[in-house]
Order: sequence, then structure tokens, then C-alpha cells
Amino acid sequence: MKPVVRSADNYPNHVEPPEPVRDRRLTGSHWWDPDRIRHVEDMPRHCPSCGSHIVDDGGIAIEYWEADQRVYHTWCHDCGWAGDITRVTRMIGHEAEH
Repeated sequence: MKPVVRSADNYPNHVEPPEPVRDRRLTGSHWWDPDRIRHVEDMPRHCPSCGSHIVDDGGIAIEYWEADQRVYHTWCHDCGWAGDITRVTRMIGHEAEH
């Protein structure tokens, strides 16, 4: 294999990747793509308190897991709301008395 030549040789800690991973692709489809796509689809877009865009306006949406449930800890930059958001597929509620 041809050695990597750098324009500047001031990288004393540079190490070539080991043989098993040297020829792996860095683009194209990978085994983690379905999970990455689901992460992007499930990520909350709007604040449940004020309705502004969460990530676009400087807020935070961090994904973590509880058992098999995907949870997003979210903070809105505009109104300061913070909380956990999960996707609900079925909700059973009650109707208020009249």
C-alpha cells in the first residue's frame, strides 16, 4: 500500500488505520442508517409550550433510551421550557365531566 504523504509533517501522533478497517467505506449505506433515519424522523421539531422551532432556534433535543423507548430531553431557547418528549402511538384519556 502506498504511504500517506502529508503537506506538513508536524503530526507526530498520526497513525494509519489498522488493516481490518483501512478499506471500509466512509460513504454509502451502512448498518446504522435505519436507526439514524428514525432518529431524525422522531426528533421533536417544535416546542410543546410556545410552538417555536427547537433546534433551528438554538434549543436542544438530546436522544436517550429508557428500555425500548426513545426519549428526547428537550430545551427551548425561546421560552425556556425543558422536558422529555416521547413518541406516542396510542393514548387512552378521559373526557372531562360536563
